[in-house]
Amino acid sequence: MQLRPYQHEAVAAVLAARREGVRRMVLALPTGAGKTVIFAELIRRARHTVLVLAHRDELITQARDKIEAALRRDPNDRRVVAIEQGNASAPRDAAVLVASIRSLHEGRIGRVLAGRDLRLVIYDECHHAVADDNRRVLEQIGAFDPDWPGTLVGFTATTRRADGRGLSEVFERIVYHRTLREMIDDGYLRPLRGLRIATGVDLAAVPEAGDDFDQAALAEAIDIEQRNLLVARSIQDLARDRRTIAFCVGVAHAEHLCQALRGLGVPAGMVCGEMPKPARQRTLERFAQGALRVITNVGVLTEGFDDPGVSAIAMVRPTRSEAVYLQCVGRGMRLLAGDADLQLVGPRDGFDEAVFAQLAARPEVAVA
Repeated sequence: MQLRPYQHEAVAAVLAARREGVRRMVLALPTGAGKTVIFAELIRRARHTVLVLAHRDELITQARDKIEAALRRDPNDRRVVAIEQGNASAPRDAAVLVASIRSLHEGRIGRVLAGRDLRLVIYDECHHAVADDNRRVLEQIGAFDPDWPGTLVGFTATTRRADGRGLSEVFERIVYHRTLREMIDDGYLRPLRGLRIATGVDLAAVPEAGDDFDQAALAEAIDIEQRNLLVARSIQDLARDRRTIAFCVGVAHAEHLCQALRGLGVPAGMVCGEMPKPARQRTLERFAQGALRVITNVGVLTEGFDDPGVSAIAMVRPTRSEAVYLQCVGRGMRLLAGDADLQLVGPRDGFDEAVFAQLAARPEVAVA
């Protein structure tokens, strides 16, 4: 696991900030930049107990695997990496704990950390940190105690939240960041090629909630048969044989679009948070194997989903949130031999004009 130059820079930035006295810091890197590789390197250098906080099952397992790979670079490093989540409890000899933040209620935190000298906390997708329940976990860990000798390092692809709350409620400084454009220019992410289609749907009457649309009202406005069929045909024609993720506004919308795609003969599946975990995993496995060409989803694949074989994104859900938009688009930007760019397909009403203009400013992007 060789670090890229900017990943070395990120590690150095964390160490420099800590020497300056910064104890709660953020690294902001686009999806696909290898945030897990960076914090695995920080953990490799740590000499005390490390706690890694994540929100999704996929992120927890992925983090454990990459941390173990980083530690194995040193044959003398025999630290145990263990998961603390649900019924899984880390053994007492575990030096690196990868935990679901939702599992760390007050009683469990005390039990897990008892007798351990916690000096490093890694928070993946740390834009969630300011939520009251998540901040409470950080408080119980001691991250806000001026006498705590440890360091809290947050990683995120976006420093903006839909509710407008700032990360400054938890963190002191962004110590390192790279933009989407920098990553594309340096050849670490795929360039984008965007194609928009007109649907005739008017969103002027859809109310806002926070910095985005009200989701229930939005679903009523766009989950209509004519639009779903038009979007399905566009995915069929414009994404061609690329493996495609379609981001929808609700479960019914995802189901209806999936049905429209199947009606056109496109192998498609759907995943959502309400699905039992085994069924969701089976669908994602079929998608990874190529048995499904398109997968529609509601929120499940916005964060933490890592599949470099995805080279087309259908942004079917309109959004005013730059954070949501860029997270969805980021699912298809990882480099893989084959498709040289990311095909970004979607209704004109599904694109925030300012964000799309930022992405489309590159010469590789064609706006139709």
